[in-house]
Amino acid sequence: MTGCGKSLSLTTGQTRTVTINVQPGEVPPGTRLLLKVGAQGERWNVTDVAQIALLVREAFGVETWFFAEGGPKDLSDAPFFLDRGETTTVPFIVKNTGTVEDTYELRLFPPNEGWTITTLQG
Repeated sequence: MTGCGKSLSLTTGQTRTVTINVQPGEVPPGTRLLLKVGAQGERWNVTDVAQIALLVREAFGVETWFFAEGGPKDLSDAPFFLDRGETTTVPFIVKNTGTVEDTYELRLFPPNEGWTITTLQG
């Protein structure tokens, strides 16, 4: 095959699978790429070409944990004990699981009136 330096020797009727690894360059999500692959006989000038359309995916996702990536998501059955007036720090991890950069708004829901909850930049 021209351009990749790969030659296949096949007997009559024989097939062989070749794996092609494709990694898009710095193109924006939504970009459509057309990949053409051809085979040309060395002894006779016979050719065949196949093509496939590739679409650079744009996916959005977020995952969260307490303490560390892969840590617990629900600690309602394992409470933190603190005294009145005491402050505790709880690490909260946010991970972008999408394929593009994104911005996430953190929402805090105080448990009762009179509680103070703030976020510290990480």
